[in-house]
Amino acid sequence: MEITFKHVDWAPNRQPAILKDVNFTIPDGKLVVFLGSRHSGINAVINLIAGFIRPNQGEIRFDQQTINLQPPQARNIGFLSSEVSLYPQLNVFDNIAFPLKVLKIKKGDRQKRVRTWAQLVNVEKLLKRYPASLSPQQKCRVALARALVKKPDLLLLAAPLKAVLPTERSELQQLILHLQASLGITTIWTTADQDEALQSADLIAIMHHGKIQQLATPEELYHNPQKLFVARFLGHPPINVLPASLIEPAVKKYLSQDIYRHAEFVAIRPEAITLEPPDDYVAHIKAEIKRIDNFGISSAAYIQFQEQELVSSAISDYFKQADQLTDLYFAAQGTYFFDPQGQRIAGGQL
Repeated sequence: MEITFKHVDWAPNRQPAILKDVNFTIPDGKLVVFLGSRHSGINAVINLIAGFIRPNQGEIRFDQQTINLQPPQARNIGFLSSEVSLYPQLNVFDNIAFPLKVLKIKKGDRQKRVRTWAQLVNVEKLLKRYPASLSPQQKCRVALARALVKKPDLLLLAAPLKAVLPTERSELQQLILHLQASLGITTIWTTADQDEALQSADLIAIMHHGKIQQLATPEELYHNPQKLFVARFLGHPPINVLPASLIEPAVKKYLSQDIYRHAEFVAIRPEAITLEPPDDYVAHIKAEIKRIDNFGISSAAYIQFQEQELVSSAISDYFKQADQLTDLYFAAQGTYFFDPQGQRIAGGQL
């Protein structure tokens, strides 16, 4: 199922708008993660798709059908949220079977489908137990089976891993990804966790203040951010950001005057700050390497440059010339220039 938002606005009663002119198309069969803070608008998007709220303006389409006024029960959606809500009076078997009873599926077929899904999510030994005796991960598995047992056209996952212990999240995440890929079902996933998004998504929509800042593949978002907000949002360690005026002498001979005249900020990925000049670089500075932290398979060099701290992940901890001016280079791949509004004007692929 393809999902389309066209000029969608939404605001709670007599409250400021949460979503403002939101536009996107999610291709059939893709897993798309809406990534942002609790107040970014990601929850409003998933609730609009589910039919729990209605847009104030604009159009929401499932394939080519406008569904603005369609009630939730008519949308054939599977829904799983962080606040897993199983029926406490029903055992695991009956919780999974519940949507099939609502659809009046015959008992024999119902039992067969429940047992199949219980096996797929690895809760077949828990069918007689009640929710109160289950761990958060087990509850999530049961809720996932309940969401998928009715063969939905669309799967909505609202922060599905939030209630699960960190040590158990990876296993559950891989289960969800395996089921989504095998079913080929269009899936919308919301989270505030960038690692979760980067590991899960075919496409990521980064949201901020009720607008989509950029919708692209994880690789495209990281290597080709269209906005400073997006560049800052993704990456460990975070991207370095400097006032463009601070490095004017360092970049002048590498950039056209037209680009530099409009640049307000320069953003440099940690891996783009190097000791040796790469084949293609856009700045050459002298700065002090204050210390290097070793994390085993990676390291982080902390650099003092004109009262600004930079971090590089491309400088080995074998480097010993600390606290003296050192030649450093900004590789073209990983260095971006942004205007005063935070729009990218150079770097990456415009």
